[in-house]
Amino acid sequence: MITIKNLREVVGKREFSEWEVRVDRASILGNPYYMAREEFRDKVCEQYAYLFKRILENYNICAIEVYGKRFSNDFQISFRAELERLVDIYKRYGKIDLYCWCAPKRCHAETIKHYLEGFRTLPNPVPAPTTRITWDVVVDYDPIGLYDDREGFDTLVYISTHDTYEEARALVDELNRKLGKECGMSAEYFVQKIVKKLN
Repeated sequence: MITIKNLREVVGKREFSEWEVRVDRASILGNPYYMAREEFRDKVCEQYAYLFKRILENYNICAIEVYGKRFSNDFQISFRAELERLVDIYKRYGKIDLYCWCAPKRCHAETIKHYLEGFRTLPNPVPAPTTRITWDVVVDYDPIGLYDDREGFDTLVYISTHDTYEEARALVDELNRKLGKECGMSAEYFVQKIVKKLN
């Protein structure tokens, strides 16, 4: 059961139970549209219902503007997280009481109630694309093909990945020194590449 109640029943009188939740403007789920006069009650409730719908449909979590008010990415993420919390409470206890200052008059909490009754799962926001740059090092131990015809012999191409060019360059220099010393060949005989990759 989902019930919309007036905060005057609780504030200053007793503690909230776990299934009792504030949805007035002290909560991120509060209605940001103010009612200058009673005759605007329906209007601000309808504005909230539209805002609610826009936030749930805005899977990319970009900033939006609704009826002259701008709602940031962070606001929308927090809004959706609080809705998920309410869904969890409803599922755990089989009931939830939504508290604002309007009841028994029309209230934006009716939109929240309607949503919770559907038991819908909030779609996860699509993360913004990120690009990671890495540097791959390739060193050929047999650049001139001395052992290409030897059966079962691997020319041993060494590959490693680094987060910075400096790290990759240092490895190439180290390998050139080491291999040149071990094989009696100067460093220029070894083919080395540092390849920039976008991941």
